[in-house]
Amino acid sequence: MKYGAIFKKERKDNEKSDSRIKSIMEGLEDPNWLIEDIVQLLESKRQTLSDEIIHKWLNDLGNQEGFDIPAEFQNEQKLLDIYESYSGWVKEQIQFYEEVTYEPFDKHAENLPIEIK
Repeated sequence: MKYGAIFKKERKDNEKSDSRIKSIMEGLEDPNWLIEDIVQLLESKRQTLSDEIIHKWLNDLGNQEGFDIPAEFQNEQKLLDIYESYSGWVKEQIQFYEEVTYEPFDKHAENLPIEIK
């Protein structure tokens, strides 16, 4: 994910961290629905996980070698709904990913879980 590397810099308290993540994502012109989903996901994780574990999760997103959708987003219906509603944005993200990796998206899609391919 293009913002995974940014997340690993977050070491502030929860409210400041959420505000900073929202600000960064807005600066990257990410859609509001995605920003809201990410903030909700972080709030949900804080219900059961320590800040240290959440920061490790964010750091791991930024350090991934390949394309990996976080488990919380590996829901076929959710992904279909996103594609149906925001197909233009999805296609832009695929193109961006191909440009930064110098490889076609299909090569990376081989690593996706079978239920969302």
